[in-house]
Amino acid sequence: MYLTVAEFSKRAGINKKKVYDDWEKKLKEYTKTENGTKMIDEEAIKIYRSAEEASAQTVKPQEDIANSAQEAHKETQTNTSKSKSPEKKTDNDILIEELRQIIRDKEAEIKELKEQAEATQKRIDDKDAQIREETKRFTDTIQAQIMLIGQQNERIKLLEAPQEKKQGFFKRLFKGKEKGDSL
Repeated sequence: MYLTVAEFSKRAGINKKKVYDDWEKKLKEYTKTENGTKMIDEEAIKIYRSAEEASAQTVKPQEDIANSAQEAHKETQTNTSKSKSPEKKTDNDILIEELRQIIRDKEAEIKELKEQAEATQKRIDDKDAQIREETKRFTDTIQAQIMLIGQQNERIKLLEAPQEKKQGFFKRLFKGKEKGDSL
């Protein structure tokens, strides 16, 4: 279990300054930072207790040990009940819930964008169909105009072609004979 610097210094029987002084030296492997709060594993207390016992060459009375054990037990129960309490959420629970909300928001945004894309595709398909219709009508109109122009060109050619004068009956009858031809 991790303790704050204040809790750790109280349990280890040293002042906070000493804890901060030893942070990078003796305590490095027992430390972590959560949300900007420096935390120390309670097992690091043994570093100070063994040093204290070695220097003082004294043994704590049985009452102190019992009191420390009772405090540790109470704190463990308190922390356990706090972590199991549905009202108190840990930082990880809060972070997970925030991430889930972000995912839900992104999924809703994706769904909305898909709907917009489908609507846009439908409009594009409608416009394509409309363009195909207009192109067919335009093509039909152009073909009809080309036919009319061809017919008009034929009429113009007929009108512009030299027309033979109509010859009378006798002229046609005596076609090969001109004046001066005698029989």
